[in-house]
Amino acid sequence: MRIDMGRYETRDDNGNHHRMMLPLPGWKGAHWLVGASTGAGKTWTMKLALAQISRLMGDKVAFAVCDPDFVNYKTFTPRASVMGFGAETALPLIGLVEAEMTRRFKFMWENDLEEWSPEIADQVGPYLILAIEEMKAVSSAPKPKPPKKDAIATLVSLAQRGRKTGLGLMLATQFPNVATIPNDILAQCAVRWCGRTQEPEQTEAVLGSRKWPCHDGSHPKGIPMDLPGIAYVNDGFTVRRGRTTGIAPDKFAGVALAHATDRFDFGWEHVLLPADLKAKQEVQIP
Repeated sequence: MRIDMGRYETRDDNGNHHRMMLPLPGWKGAHWLVGASTGAGKTWTMKLALAQISRLMGDKVAFAVCDPDFVNYKTFTPRASVMGFGAETALPLIGLVEAEMTRRFKFMWENDLEEWSPEIADQVGPYLILAIEEMKAVSSAPKPKPPKKDAIATLVSLAQRGRKTGLGLMLATQFPNVATIPNDILAQCAVRWCGRTQEPEQTEAVLGSRKWPCHDGSHPKGIPMDLPGIAYVNDGFTVRRGRTTGIAPDKFAGVALAHATDRFDFGWEHVLLPADLKAKQEVQIP
């Protein structure tokens, strides 16, 4: 199951660009990592993926989205099953997803089901994608008191075990390093999207290698600042340069509204806010 995220610079025998057809996040274990400097198209790539997946799967997919900066995904709220605004909502949101994974494992055991598929979505629940806009906000979040797990430990569990229950991860960061995203999570991210970076170490953290198959010896650091969306993509097999293309940025809200009726209700609180904003009701949600 793949989604169209744009085109590669490589061409087929007829001279047409190869399409950037990437696996659904988490499908067959292919969780996503999206890393780039600010302004390089990281957030737009995440938004495009959410829109394309909504179009492809309809009510067979649900979304849990963590938006530490409040404004990046606000217009996606009508489509998401749960939206977390602010860094402190990361832990409770991730905890909801982990509880759903545990419920699914139990249900599947009781009903002799081995693995999630679209055919059993009505029984088990829709495919569930957890999208986190900035992993640094998660890794730096206050740790809860034992025996509760912190957000990173919970994400490791989701990355390692979630595939069988129909769970995929989309993780984005401007700070790609093992302090932000530990190796236990990186090892589970088979799809890597690397936009413009500043240092070879950042590129290596995203793509998993400093070696480039590109004939011109180009590097993500050389991507012009006025060309957002240009990226090097490791699809689990090779690294190719391409460009994320699809719906126009101003159409993202329209896709969310058009598919709002596909939103799945897990019985969760729809919008999670930091305690101070929730008390003051300072954030208006569509």
